[in-house]
Amino acid sequence: MRDAEGKTYVVKLTNMQSSTVVQSAECTAPLTLTLGWNNVSIDIPDIVHRAFGVKYDTTVRVQVQSTCRLWHAFFEEQLYADAELPYYLRVL
Repeated sequence: MRDAEGKTYVVKLTNMQSSTVVQSAECTAPLTLTLGWNNVSIDIPDIVHRAFGVKYDTTVRVQVQSTCRLWHAFFEEQLYADAELPYYLRVL
């Protein structure tokens, strides 16, 4: 992630820890998933503001690791209810 001044920050979400750790330009936070399909909404501007106290500007890279199957990834300006999405994007 990059802030409004161009400084780069790293945010890592993992299911291997239970608490959030913030170091100078890196934040590692827990991500809880359930069995089956998960619809994960991550409020990146809020995370960057809470962890580093800066204003979010852009996402430079999204990286998914390990044995995770990713069907789609979307960026959206606001959070939509499942019923508001087109049928093919809904989590059934």
